[in-house]
Amino acid sequence: MSVSDRGGGSRVDAVLAIFMVGLVTAVMVSVFVPAARIVSGVLLLLVGITGYSRLRRGQKIAISILSTLGVSLAVAAAFRGFTPTFGAALSINQDIVAMILSVSFVAMVASPKVESPSRLRGPKAVLRTAVVSHFLGSVINLSAVTLVGDKLAGGKKLTLPNALLLSRTYSIGAYWSPFWAAAAAALTFAPGANVSMLVSFGLAFAMATLVLGVVGVIRRMGDDVADYRGYPLAPTVVLLPIILVIIVMGSHWLWPEVRTTNLVLMASLGLTILLLLWRDPKMVVRRLFEHSRNVLPGMRSESILFASAGVLAVGFSFYLQTTRIALPEVEFGVWFAWLAMIGVVALSTLGVHQIISIGVLATVIAPLHPDPTLFAMACTAAWGTSAAISPIGGLNLYIMGRFGRSSTELAKENIVYVLGVIALALPLLATVAFVVGAGW
Repeated sequence: MSVSDRGGGSRVDAVLAIFMVGLVTAVMVSVFVPAARIVSGVLLLLVGITGYSRLRRGQKIAISILSTLGVSLAVAAAFRGFTPTFGAALSINQDIVAMILSVSFVAMVASPKVESPSRLRGPKAVLRTAVVSHFLGSVINLSAVTLVGDKLAGGKKLTLPNALLLSRTYSIGAYWSPFWAAAAAALTFAPGANVSMLVSFGLAFAMATLVLGVVGVIRRMGDDVADYRGYPLAPTVVLLPIILVIIVMGSHWLWPEVRTTNLVLMASLGLTILLLLWRDPKMVVRRLFEHSRNVLPGMRSESILFASAGVLAVGFSFYLQTTRIALPEVEFGVWFAWLAMIGVVALSTLGVHQIISIGVLATVIAPLHPDPTLFAMACTAAWGTSAAISPIGGLNLYIMGRFGRSSTELAKENIVYVLGVIALALPLLATVAFVVGAGW
């Protein structure tokens, strides 16, 4: 790359940072001024247009296909007589993207200081490391994989059992954490879902699958597990996620008309700023600026992917409103939800991102009026499970790029684990269905 190329990239990133900060601000303002949603939609389009040149070739192809298909469907719907509102045309997942961007700020205050190694060894140390990886990842996302993975690698190549431990314990954050894109997508496509149920049942599911994943890793380690020390546990690892969840849940109870994704956005930024003020008031503005300038542009690929998936979902929904597709008279119950989860997981192994398959699925089954909590639970379960099994998914590719472990190898080693997770998902969905009054 030439000097001029690097300079051009730097300028693009600077503009991206401005648009991304504007997007977060506009979504936050839309809580009080609904018309600002149109502005946020425009800003997300600008993020996509500006950041497109900085994407890899494969990403450009996928995003171009999604966007072209979405626009084509919208145009076809217009020719068939459908006239959408301007606001509906610009509802392209801006709430999801803004939430993801805002949650990234939490990493500024959530990274624990690694203390001296604990004397705890063996399977208990593996379990402790799994807990750290999971609860850190539930808030600061992939930054947790870097923190824990670097410590476990110790300057060497990360061992396969440790890579599997990261893959399994990080991905299950999607099952319950309101700070994951999984929750944002589920709540966007299933408005009215009971957030308290999603968090409580999802956390129970995450703990069950965490034990399942840890048992498999311990067996994979063999005799080496006796000397395993892993990652030390700091109080902030568990405390910060608990505080954030309490803030979001309390805000949702007091302010039920506000989208949960927007509550997460405001809670993440608010707590981050408060902690920065407490630690060093003079550095708050500088640290926020540095994060916005240096970190946010690096999130362009997922931001633009979600935007293009939003374009596809909008176009698809417009077109469906001009057709007379009649779905069978079936109830969206336990079996339907479970099969939908399996379908999303299967498609993820073929390279179809969860945001795409879930968005299309939500549009197709809308006439069935599925219970939003049951559908959202199926979505988050599918998202987290897909993250562990997809060889070309973001998590396994990140572990490959950072630590040199083959993403295909990780996906293959996770097959038995994922089958176990899918089996556990059936009683989970059955329990949720029983509570909300849905059938089988």
